[in-house]
Amino acid sequence: MLRPTLQVVLRCLDEVKAGNSALAEITFDSPLCLAEQDRLLLRDPALKTNLGSGLVIDLLPPNRGKRKPERLAYLTQRATLNATKDIVAFKLANKPQSISELTWQHQCSNIEQVACHQVDNEISQYGDFLCTSDYQTQLQQLIIEKLAQYHQQENDHIGLGKDRLYRMAALNQPTAIFNALLTQLLAQQRIINTRGWLHLASHQLQLTEQEQKHWLHIAQMMLTSQEPWWVRDLANACDIDEDELRTLSYKLAQLGYISAIVKDRYVTHEYLIHIANAVRKHIEQNQKLETADFRNLSQLGRKVAVQILEYLDKIGFTKRKFNYRELRDEDLLKG
Repeated sequence: MLRPTLQVVLRCLDEVKAGNSALAEITFDSPLCLAEQDRLLLRDPALKTNLGSGLVIDLLPPNRGKRKPERLAYLTQRATLNATKDIVAFKLANKPQSISELTWQHQCSNIEQVACHQVDNEISQYGDFLCTSDYQTQLQQLIIEKLAQYHQQENDHIGLGKDRLYRMAALNQPTAIFNALLTQLLAQQRIINTRGWLHLASHQLQLTEQEQKHWLHIAQMMLTSQEPWWVRDLANACDIDEDELRTLSYKLAQLGYISAIVKDRYVTHEYLIHIANAVRKHIEQNQKLETADFRNLSQLGRKVAVQILEYLDKIGFTKRKFNYRELRDEDLLKG
């Protein structure tokens, strides 16, 4: 019978003296059927000598950062635990855990019940993932903080799409948990969804009677041309002071009526939905969108077409790949 060969890499020390122990990563040339807390005997068959023994404490090491102090501290503390319920509780205290992965790691068919037998931290399940109440609170707070930062940096836009918010606040975290917590924040009205844009409840404005009259005039004027409007041209067309219209434009953008594709150049929300629907349909049929295709769809010149494409990338509706675009958040800008 062939025996697997292995490579042993020490993580804390350069060498281990007889009788001592150390953290080590063992890589086999072929898979072994192992579960956490299994014991290994390392033997040199040629010399007929036992090299040492080992205890399995982690079957899914990260690809990077294996020598970071926090990673070594995690493993050191994990090595002190023996009972499955204590190990699972320890893992959940660090990050959300996949039920299927925990079941495989511990060869335990009722891992959900084992995980929920905790008194210190309530456990919730979202799809295949378990997480603690502390984690949920921290992630929701981070979502709120990232939205607040966005409002400060992008004060001419009402908010952002769900996919972009996920990348800002919860990248590499389970999407099932993020979606559930976002739904909770929306139900609590701590976050508001305005025409597909997510924003804080405090980030809301209202038009005065005079501003409402100006907006009706502006909206009517913007319908006369497919081209995005510069503030100066719109001010002249509507006979409104340019500085006054610029200030009003910021407010209209925060309300989601218009959007700035570049500084001082605006399109209506309805126009964006029209463009997004055309882009969505084209990519569904052709798997990608090239600049020339978009110019044909939009009937716009190259410069302004590129400005709109880059805006769609910025808000997370599309993503650029090489010389073409793919859909990133197909649920954004649906009317």
